[in-house]
Amino acid sequence: MLNLLHQLQAANLLKRLELAPETARQTAGRNGRNLWQSYLAEGVFEITQADWAMALPMAIALNDKHSGPPPPPLLLLHPALAAITGATEFLSFEPRSRAVAQALGLKVLPARL
Repeated sequence: MLNLLHQLQAANLLKRLELAPETARQTAGRNGRNLWQSYLAEGVFEITQADWAMALPMAIALNDKHSGPPPPPLLLLHPALAAITGATEFLSFEPRSRAVAQALGLKVLPARL
């Protein structure tokens, strides 16, 4: 499941690519936007309402539990959102976010980076 934050992040990345000075990045942005819009229209991705009232306190608690420097807020928030929606798996290529997801009992994908 995706929420409006995910939709914003995807749209922002694709827009920045489309406006990049390099032709290859512009093409990647256009192709990515078309694919994203197609997936949304086909229902591949479902945009849901996030329960921010539950996710943000959970992310704050995860932040407080770190013995060292915690990861940036969004790397705490994404696993928290996954956990409160009942997800069992968490897709990420970011090691810090993966560690938070594992601490919440989520199976991280891919299994190995």
